[in-house]
Amino acid sequence: MIKESTDKIKFFGAALDALDAPEKVQLKIAYLNSRFPENAKHNHGSGQDFCDPYDALTFQLSDIFKSEKFTMAGRLPVESWLRPKPERTDLHLIAAQNFTRFIDGNGCRQHTNRLEEYIKESIFPDKPAMLGVDHSLTGGVIRALSTRYGSNLSLIVIDSHFDAIPAEIRHPAALRHAPCIMQRGAETAPCTCGDFLKCLIDEKFIEPQNLFVIGVSDYPDREKLDMNDENIKRYAEYYLDFEERGVKFIKKIEIEVENNFPANLDKFLNQIKTDNIYVSFDADIGAHRGIYAVRFLDRIGIEEDVILKIGRSIGTRRQFALAGFDVMEIDVHLLGLELPDGSRDRTSEICSGFIRNLLNINL
Repeated sequence: MIKESTDKIKFFGAALDALDAPEKVQLKIAYLNSRFPENAKHNHGSGQDFCDPYDALTFQLSDIFKSEKFTMAGRLPVESWLRPKPERTDLHLIAAQNFTRFIDGNGCRQHTNRLEEYIKESIFPDKPAMLGVDHSLTGGVIRALSTRYGSNLSLIVIDSHFDAIPAEIRHPAALRHAPCIMQRGAETAPCTCGDFLKCLIDEKFIEPQNLFVIGVSDYPDREKLDMNDENIKRYAEYYLDFEERGVKFIKKIEIEVENNFPANLDKFLNQIKTDNIYVSFDADIGAHRGIYAVRFLDRIGIEEDVILKIGRSIGTRRQFALAGFDVMEIDVHLLGLELPDGSRDRTSEICSGFIRNLLNINL
């Protein structure tokens, strides 16, 4: 039996980062060639000194750990070469073909399974708060929580992408913004960061009517797409089938053009019928809007004030209890990036602001 949840929240890191995109691989190699283990910094100083999102965000949130309600639980063990900043001794492993082999060999699924056991053994009976990279790991948290709540759990995903579309469906579409899809052909390993929501639904860990997605930019508008193109038609029909099965969406365009977004968000959240929710925040929801330290910058996200309003709207509602949350897809190599216009990346500040609002913290 799984112990009943406490009101305490355990923050932990999950820094799986196995993208095989050439530019991401080169970023890791450049990092390793620029410093040695003896002078690498980990949890203080400028943004580029943080070794993973757990370091960066717990640094921003350090004041909340004065409360007994919040604790730092450490990290899910992840091999060095699969982390954002590997050890120098693994330099020979940092190659696109090795990451491709890992993904095609179901490596994301294996780490998801490992995370599920980690949560049961090291986080429960407290509530999980995951700070990490690859979004597929959210599946491990939901799998663990399903042993506690069963179908009495809703998942709110705040993301520019709907991560339920397999590579072979998403990639040929006219909307060629395919997270976690590099040129590897039609056969791809399941349950990556691009399709883990499909896996959760297919395997009955979340009911379609209990999945709520906020901020998507890849929603297929039938009226604007060339439905005579078989690839586009296939993409649209596959995507919209989830909506027909009960998945709820608030599109990014609806957030931008509607003057009454807070009221519409309230109506959206009122559709939640379960007693418990888990909130998954993909940092690319604010891409190019102060958030630049993310793995995918293919979409322009929503403004910081809207992100904070979403966190506050969820955090102040009493119709359901927060079962846990995560903040994912952060690229620590780009934290604090200075931009040509003189501004600076604010990923850590915005993400920590969202967390504070979600937890209704006023410190």
